[in-house]
Amino acid sequence: AYPEAIAMRCQKHTLTYEELDVRSNQMANALAKAGVVMGKKVALYLNRDENMLPALLAVQKLGATYVPLDPSYPVSRIQYIIGDAGAEVVVCNANNRNVFQEMENTSVVDLETCDVSNQPVTFELPASFDAAVPVYMIYTSGSTGNPKGVRIPQHALLNFLTAMKGRLTLGPDDALLAVTSLAFYISGLELYLPLLSGACVVVAGETEVKSANKLAGLIDEHRITIMQGTPSLWQMLKETDWRPNEKFTVLCGGEALPVNLAQWFNAITGNAWNMYGPTETTIWSSMAKINNTDHVHIGTPIGNTQMFILDEHLMPLPVGHVGELYIGGDGLAMDYHNRSELTKEKFIQWQYKGHACKLFKTGDLARFNSDGSIVCLGRNDGQVKIQGYRIELGEVESKMMNLPEVDHAVVVVPQQDGPKAMVAYLKMKEELPLDVLRSRLNLHLPAYMIPGKFILVESFPLTPNGKVDRKALGNLQQGKQLTGEGYVAPRTEREQLMARLWEQVLDVEKVGINDNF
Repeated sequence: AYPEAIAMRCQKHTLTYEELDVRSNQMANALAKAGVVMGKKVALYLNRDENMLPALLAVQKLGATYVPLDPSYPVSRIQYIIGDAGAEVVVCNANNRNVFQEMENTSVVDLETCDVSNQPVTFELPASFDAAVPVYMIYTSGSTGNPKGVRIPQHALLNFLTAMKGRLTLGPDDALLAVTSLAFYISGLELYLPLLSGACVVVAGETEVKSANKLAGLIDEHRITIMQGTPSLWQMLKETDWRPNEKFTVLCGGEALPVNLAQWFNAITGNAWNMYGPTETTIWSSMAKINNTDHVHIGTPIGNTQMFILDEHLMPLPVGHVGELYIGGDGLAMDYHNRSELTKEKFIQWQYKGHACKLFKTGDLARFNSDGSIVCLGRNDGQVKIQGYRIELGEVESKMMNLPEVDHAVVVVPQQDGPKAMVAYLKMKEELPLDVLRSRLNLHLPAYMIPGKFILVESFPLTPNGKVDRKALGNLQQGKQLTGEGYVAPRTEREQLMARLWEQVLDVEKVGINDNF
């Protein structure tokens, strides 16, 4: 309908809808020559540039499954995901090809040297697609110490995008700023919803997504009318002088929405939405227009989605009673890849009064309001959300205890005002400087999964049944905070002032003049 309209902008590059179709066709032809066929898994290890969106579409045109990777992940994590997923082809940029040099049974296609531009500009779509082939497989934190793959079917993604299109009125005059990593499940809305609406996707670059001022500049430069982000990202923008245009729509989700942020949304725009949904139910499952900041909730289910609040016997609870939130409908993932026991535990077959359906057990506590909206009250297990990323504390603990110097590790998220942060309590066989410990963990965990504070203890408080009392850890008075090697105390009055400020902001005992922020 709009072949000459701009479909994508990224830095100085633009692609019209026709050019995007041609570019993705050329990539699909190149990938077909590399052996990609329907049902194959293709790992995408891409920079945030003009090739990212065409590559995503190319994999889908072949009927294959894409497995997104974040270039900031440790190499060991990337290699684990590729091996676990069984991805036989990796699509990357020329500057990061070396990451995959030593991987056997994996062919690498880098987009700069595979001569994509010489491929045919048309592509013959398969006559039919296999419904058993997932459109993508995305990896989330796993309690066993390794991430787990969630397989999302094509119809679930289509259902979600159709539902969003019905709730949000996007058209050819709109532009959405895409800020989310491909490896974070909510990126699907940013990249595909505009393309179903004749709108434009503006892809923010690596440096821009880390700077509130640069994001604000992009929003104004490209006259962005809609953006999705976590509360942490919106909080960054809130702390600048940025204000949106009159058409601007806010989509906020990925972690609990603080009341003060909801109030700010109401002050700057009349069109702000609070979104809720786990990876396993395809991006968002419910949404709420933010108009009463005294009662922040996650709203009601989107199209073809059902949400139930059940007790421990899987019986529905009445309005106002707290239970666990379960989700059913067309947005459900297929399963956890190669994790049949976990799939059986989390995706249950539920029957009630002659009604039978498949439900996903979210692990979130919730209750219904009298108007049918849902209030989410946090987790009932060892899983947390920090900056929108879902983190299994067990995975972080497992990676720490793999270090030979660590005897035992327990990670908690203390209740506090402001952003959530992980604190690690360690019983050590041999003490390590903080910078050495962090560098070791960086080899196995992405940056967002590394705790902000490390405290050494002689022993852990226990519950009456002999388990570590995690709640009591936050009140533990004993313990030494781990600091960097070569502590140098502040010497001048100005250094003392700066150190004192950082001690207050970061809540650490002492800051030296050489310490790394």
